[in-house]
Amino acid sequence: RVHLIDRYMHPQPRLALTPALRRHASGAMDVSDGFAGDLAKLLAASGASGEVEAEAVPLSAAARAALAARPALLDRILTGGDDYEILCTVPDERSADFMAEAAASGIA
Repeated sequence: RVHLIDRYMHPQPRLALTPALRRHASGAMDVSDGFAGDLAKLLAASGASGEVEAEAVPLSAAARAALAARPALLDRILTGGDDYEILCTVPDERSADFMAEAAASGIA
C-alpha cells in the first residue's frame, strides 16, 4: 500500500524510454485516464480493435500483491487513472529492438 501511494504522490515518468519510442513506436500516449480508457482512445484513433489479456498486463509487485489479496481490484487497476505510464504501439518487426532498448534504459 505504501509503495502504491508513493507512486501516485510522486510520479516517475518513463522519460528514459523517449529515444526508443521515437525510433520504434508508431503511436504513443500517456496513461492518464486509465489503461482501458486510453487503450480505447488509441485504438479508435488508429481505426483498430484489440483484445486485452488482463493477466498479461504488467503490474508492480505491490499492485500484484493487492490484486492477490483483493481480486475485485482488477477493474480498478485496469480503469483507474493517473498511472504515469506509457501506452504505445510498435510494429511487430520492431518490437524486439524496442523491448531491448527499453530494458537497456531500465524500463521493464
